[in-house]
Amino acid sequence: MSSLIGVPTDRWSLPRAVDALGESARQAGRPGLVWFVGLLYPSVTFLIGGLWLYFVDGIHSGEEQHSGVRALLELMCFILVGALFFLPLLRLAVGLARSGSARAWVDACAGRRTPRLRTLWKNGAGMTLAALGLWTQLCVMFIGALVVILWPAQTAAHHLVGPGSHWLRIGLGALVLGPLTLFFFCYALAIVVLSQLALHSLAQNRRGVGSALLHGWRIMRHDVWATARAVLVDFVLSISVLTLWSFVSEMFDIQVLSVTVLVLLMGFAGVTSAGYWARAYRALGGLSPDDGVPGLRAD
Repeated sequence: MSSLIGVPTDRWSLPRAVDALGESARQAGRPGLVWFVGLLYPSVTFLIGGLWLYFVDGIHSGEEQHSGVRALLELMCFILVGALFFLPLLRLAVGLARSGSARAWVDACAGRRTPRLRTLWKNGAGMTLAALGLWTQLCVMFIGALVVILWPAQTAAHHLVGPGSHWLRIGLGALVLGPLTLFFFCYALAIVVLSQLALHSLAQNRRGVGSALLHGWRIMRHDVWATARAVLVDFVLSISVLTLWSFVSEMFDIQVLSVTVLVLLMGFAGVTSAGYWARAYRALGGLSPDDGVPGLRAD
């Protein structure tokens, strides 16, 4: 437990991670068009939650067309194809990542409440195709794991742990498929966290795609417990957003209001997450041109 919480001398202890999330939430708290860009920013926990829901649906659904793996493959392909048609939005997402830290946010605001879209557009200049390359590689890594790991597990689980199965079959299915499924979700979580660190490496240093992924991987390996703390606090953000949305939906049973609140909360969460991971990237050892290291490009 002490390893997970950390000690005050750690550069990224759990209290420091919580403080960084609070700072990022206050930074993102002023409504503006930047929340629209926040909708485009990738989330760690929402994607992992989606993976779990699709997997469970694939186990309990009796129809082949509702296969969780097939749905995930369709989702990944949709994201990849959609990115080709919305390249400008990728540039804005990179610009938001580049503007996430406290100093960069103040510069991007330039005395206003929130950064303008044209400022985020400028900050993402030259990174559109690199961002597309990053999403493409990550989607390929996901799809490869789906085909090699999750598809056989989901198919076997459908037959072993279907509706009305005997408890012995359920126990056997859990014994055989549990470790395999756990491995896949750990792999998926590592890929999503890698995407956060690689995105900030790409945005801050204008690296190539391969260099950004390798840099993100090295940061993750350097301090595994600090990375785990970063993910744990990201979970807090997602759970808070979902809890607040559920409360509003229960209080006001109005479909339009519920959807509007969800969109606003997701936009706010995206901007908060960008600021949080910008701080985590620096604390975990990532560099930016602000550090004055030779070879890092400032523009």
